[in-house]
Amino acid sequence: MGNTIARESNFYAVQKTYDGTFSFDVVFDSQSAGTKVDSATITHGIESFVSRFDREFQSRFPTRHDAPSDELAFSKAITSNLMGGIGYFYGSSIIDRAYKADWDQDEDDEEDQTVVKPEPKLQPPRSLLTATPSRSFFPRGFYWDEGFHLLLIGAWDNDLSLEILKDWVDLIDDDGWVGREQILGEEARSKVPEQFQAQYPSNANPPTLTMAVTAFIERLLSNRSGSGPTDEELGLGGDSQKVFASGGSNEYGNSKESNKHLHDHGLALSYLRSIYPPLRRHYDWFRSTQRGQIKAYARKARSRTEAYRWRGRTQDHVLTSGMDDYPRGPPHAGELHLDLISWMGFFTRTMKSIATFLGEKEDEAYFAEIEANILGNIEDLHWSEENEMYCDLGVNDDGQYQFLWRTNRFMFATRATFHYSLSFLDCFHLHLHTSDQS
Repeated sequence: MGNTIARESNFYAVQKTYDGTFSFDVVFDSQSAGTKVDSATITHGIESFVSRFDREFQSRFPTRHDAPSDELAFSKAITSNLMGGIGYFYGSSIIDRAYKADWDQDEDDEEDQTVVKPEPKLQPPRSLLTATPSRSFFPRGFYWDEGFHLLLIGAWDNDLSLEILKDWVDLIDDDGWVGREQILGEEARSKVPEQFQAQYPSNANPPTLTMAVTAFIERLLSNRSGSGPTDEELGLGGDSQKVFASGGSNEYGNSKESNKHLHDHGLALSYLRSIYPPLRRHYDWFRSTQRGQIKAYARKARSRTEAYRWRGRTQDHVLTSGMDDYPRGPPHAGELHLDLISWMGFFTRTMKSIATFLGEKEDEAYFAEIEANILGNIEDLHWSEENEMYCDLGVNDDGQYQFLWRTNRFMFATRATFHYSLSFLDCFHLHLHTSDQS
């Protein structure tokens, strides 16, 4: 870096080079500041923040007194790094509404052999508050990642997680689609190879945002069950003095500012009502665009509608599934994907939970019926009695459907049990066994 100062500069860069362990303080003192900031002040402030963080971490995630210190340090590091990776992004994105991957069309549509050329187009600017998988290497929002991020963020700060979730829900378009990568603006695009910048409205991603909704409802129910009598029950409703209300923070510094939606039932209902219509639109989009075929291959299932396959795959990858290189069968319009029908079961159960919480009885019954059909079809379509496991379905060279699983002498025999149980989506539970077969 050259040691030069251009005329009328309004930005100054300072370069320091160190060899080995180091630390340094950067202090900016305004002339109007009443207190002088020095290294001692900074050190005291850092120690105070670390101490408070430790107390809050222990209050939210109690650990055994004999927990290994390195594991505890690791847990704190990933929590603080996740929270520190939250960012606000704004800018245009690129969407290609014309192009579809080779195997996206159903066989019924194969008569149309028109070659569709890519037509990526810049879209109007959008904004998004989101966590990121990596602040340096992946500084953008990923739909598939964000649901998992929000589980931890919500446990730490409920209302912050709801604000992030609402920003993602606001991206759902009129058709019910939301791009799986939110590459907003030129700075964000500079980190992405050009061939991966466009998003395609035919492509989905695991609907992990529904996990954040389910976690919020579970926190609500848990908070209500242990909160004691309400103000109204105590005769303190309306404008009466809130004798039993406590403000500020508890002994752990857990401010109620981060939990307003847990303590105010009306606020929670209002929030859920605001996200319910776009989530319902998103749900309907999944069921219509990611549907798989049952009748075409004489498959027997108790429901003729609940079968699914990922669009946007290639010969060797299914990026849209979130498990990019998980071994699948050869691409075919007739394949069915176990992980996707499991996700749809979880999505359906989440929508039923919201409908129940909001008192939408007709919707609750509607989702309950679909959930039962999905559970039935997981058994009817994806259970292989011979292999004693749940499998993807493919189509062989004779046009017959077959269960798909892989084994190799030099690799792993991967048995996927994407089992949508009666209690939860036991997803991504992989049994890996080395094979002695030649």
